[in-house]
Amino acid sequence: MLMKYKIATIFVVFLTSVTSAGEVFDYYSCPSIESGKACSRKCERIGGISFDARRDPKAGNVNVTLFTENEVAPETLKNCDVQNAKNWSCETIEVFQEQSHTMAKGLYFSKKIFRMLDGEDDVSIYCARE
Repeated sequence: MLMKYKIATIFVVFLTSVTSAGEVFDYYSCPSIESGKACSRKCERIGGISFDARRDPKAGNVNVTLFTENEVAPETLKNCDVQNAKNWSCETIEVFQEQSHTMAKGLYFSKKIFRMLDGEDDVSIYCARE
């Protein structure tokens, strides 16, 4: 019991220190592009996400940290056009994947397409809101 308390305390301290750089939004998985763009009630909450978007014309990166029940996963998005922290977009197009991430007026939308070896596309739609 004491060990669980210690782990919970460490996790809360870690989460607080990580998220102090930016606010944490509720993060959702959505069944369609339309529901994702609206971040509607059809989307299912799967965790939290924070963003560090800084205007840097040379780098053009956005740092993202995804918080789910079992992990904390940082990621750096590249090829970004950052106007400010609440308005930016990033797009990556490669041979087997396409990703687009957009924050518009504080509402986040993401579409990830992975091309499978059988020729089918696996499409995942996500959104986030305060």
